[in-house]
Amino acid sequence: MMFGLAGGIMGLILGLSALIMGGLARVFGADQAAAKNLFEAIFVIIVSMLGLLGGSLARSSPTASGTLMIIGGIGGFRAGWYWIVPGMAMIIGSALAFLGRGQGQKGRS
Repeated sequence: MMFGLAGGIMGLILGLSALIMGGLARVFGADQAAAKNLFEAIFVIIVSMLGLLGGSLARSSPTASGTLMIIGGIGGFRAGWYWIVPGMAMIIGSALAFLGRGQGQKGRS
């Protein structure tokens, strides 16, 4: 749960900073770089929201949580090298959600 949330928050910070860098690139005349950076920033923000949603669903629906975090963690690597830390956090959170899905049922019985 915490890994997915942490990865999503780090990803949102990266996405917002990429939006700022894209705006600065456009101001200084690098139009091609700005367009590419804008697409990557929006993609990173969407993938980060998947990780946040997956992290928040970890207790109630571990399978859906793990699936969302693994999609977000692996999908974010399309954006670039700066996704290493949030991506690894989401992948670890996904593994923990899949591995811990039976423990909640045992504790309730």
